[in-house]
Amino acid sequence: LCLKYGPHGGGHGHPDKLNFVLYARGQVLALDPGITRYGVPIHRGWYKTTLAHNTLVVDEANQKPAEGKCLAFGDEGGVEFVVAEAGDIYDGVRFVRSIALLDGNVVVVIDQVRCGGERLLDVALHLRGQWVNLPDGSKWAPPNKDGYRYLREATVRRLERKAVIQVRPKEGWQIATALLTDAPADLITAFGIGNHAEDLVPMLVVRRRASALTLVWGIGLDGQPIALSWRPVRAEPPDAIVAAVEVRLPNGKVYTFVANPDRATAQVTLPDGTAWQTKAVFSVHR
Repeated sequence: LCLKYGPHGGGHGHPDKLNFVLYARGQVLALDPGITRYGVPIHRGWYKTTLAHNTLVVDEANQKPAEGKCLAFGDEGGVEFVVAEAGDIYDGVRFVRSIALLDGNVVVVIDQVRCGGERLLDVALHLRGQWVNLPDGSKWAPPNKDGYRYLREATVRRLERKAVIQVRPKEGWQIATALLTDAPADLITAFGIGNHAEDLVPMLVVRRRASALTLVWGIGLDGQPIALSWRPVRAEPPDAIVAAVEVRLPNGKVYTFVANPDRATAQVTLPDGTAWQTKAVFSVHR
């Protein structure tokens, strides 16, 4: 898994801070679409848009050129993790992404967004394959804006905090993506574009109009859904950005992750009722 957070790439750079690419079992799954010929409209209309990447879009507009930074990178209890901040990608918006690799089959992504006021927040994930038992939704008409106008077969349904969406990269292999939000949101599904205009790639967009969003993605590469739930957490100072997530694997293992980019004093209530305190940017409890 590769997470992008560094300097902007200048004239050749894309507005895709905190985009990630996931590779497994011989192929790219969560992809970066790359580029096409610079002179064709789809270059700026799709490939050089934020929506074409696995990251945050605010107010249906592309991110500004910015430089992010890595807040933490390491290994705790056998869990490899990274925490990065996007930088000044939108005025008045802070975006922090934490990613943990639990083993060869499980990836957990924690997205924390805070804004100075109410904004339209879209977090996109593109996964190669075909939809499997996609939940029913209503037809959704994308806005006539860069990125969005290229979406095909878009549908929307209400996300009441939890959902599991599956795709099949190839015959005999399914991926289960569990979603957990801190409040109800809309879940848009559509086909985006991969290597060329007819290379259609399933994509998910979690959408909410709000001043804040905390979102967890649990990607099970073996097709078995991961159970995600929030754990009660208190922070000092109270306005610090902190999220505590319980991750329960199909094999019975249980982890609690704390994403704490402000390095607050965070006190988490564990499943057995005991309290656990941490000040680290990212913490793992097993």
